Amino acid sequence: QEQEEEEEEEERQKESALPPPPAPEDPAAESDGRTVKLDMDRLNSLFTCRICGGYFRDAHTITECLHTFCKSCLLKSFNEGYNVCPHCKVDLGPQPRNLILYDRTMQELVNKVLPGLDREDEEKEADFYAARGIKRKAIEQPTDEQAMAQPSSVSTSTAASVPSPASPASRDMAFKLAPDASPTTTPEMQLASLAKPFIKVNGKLKVSQLKKYLAKKLSVDDPEKIDVLCKGEILGKELSVNFVRCTRWRHEDNMLLNYRKHQDI
Repeated sequence: QEQEEEEEEEERQKESALPPPPAPEDPAAESDGRTVKLDMDRLNSLFTCRICGGYFRDAHTITECLHTFCKSCLLKSFNEGYNVCPHCKVDLGPQPRNLILYDRTMQELVNKVLPGLDREDEEKEADFYAARGIKRKAIEQPTDEQAMAQPSSVSTSTAASVPSPASPASRDMAFKLAPDASPTTTPEMQLASLAKPFIKVNGKLKVSQLKKYLAKKLSVDDPEKIDVLCKGEILGKELSVNFVRCTRWRHEDNMLLNYRKHQDI
């Protein structure tokens, strides 16, 4: 019996010494322990611009629908007068450039999976300038002394919470558009609600341009038949939305602008 127990113990030790069974193979990835090989046929659709058909260069995503394209492809489409998403055709309003954001995560993924793209682009750009005899401008990097001398971007002043019209932070701003429901608005002056009431525009956008946008969305034949209000005050068409935020709204949260049919007094 003791001999049988010893044999069983030897068998258990042999089994524990065996290597673990191999993991099931993933057809999309192969590994040699140091590198991972990806099946690009299965990943191409994730990293490909639907406009040019190439891999993303300076990837930018439309905030309205979250579709991603090359920045240059998007700007070319906008310059040709197409103020919609090139893929799903969602309307991007009068300022489509303000509804796109640099997609850092997507671009970093492309650069990691395809590390040769950046180098290839730099070589092509250098060849382009060399063939035309154009001297490229060197990108100046600030010295340590210059970097230390720059003022901090974070201010503890309470006045800095509301950016001035000239500040870079005021270039883009988001706000909500809603029908006016104040007691001074009669039922005949009421207008319909927008399907997408939240918009993001350049802070320099004039109220007159905002009226044109509302007229298009609400099928009003004349933009001057629409009044835009902030806190019950009818806004002049020459005012910018950023000026309205700083002088009428005066809050840190998203601004609310109302609209209604214009009524002659």
